[in-house]
Amino acid sequence: MDVYVFYGIFLTEASMNTPRQPEFEPGRAYRTRDLRLWSANPTRLARRLVNEGKLHEAAHGLYYAPRPTRFGPAPPSDEELLRAFLGGEPFLVTGPPYWNALG
Repeated sequence: MDVYVFYGIFLTEASMNTPRQPEFEPGRAYRTRDLRLWSANPTRLARRLVNEGKLHEAAHGLYYAPRPTRFGPAPPSDEELLRAFLGGEPFLVTGPPYWNALG
């Protein structure tokens, strides 16, 4: 086993070859600030994950992990996008399409 010294930190080949990969819950929306858990530069990480197909961009700074369906990847629900956009603040979805659903 080879051991390398990198600025006073001991690294093995195993730790150098396995970057920390985020695990995303399908159907969940994420803000760029949510990606700080995995990277010091969350914007670059988001762009890389979009290019890899692990995330899709819903709006500027708002990303989602697609839900696999038999017809292809599906976006999250409207409520999930609003939850991520509003940062967990309470909200109420209303409007004619929701009123018509009541009958």
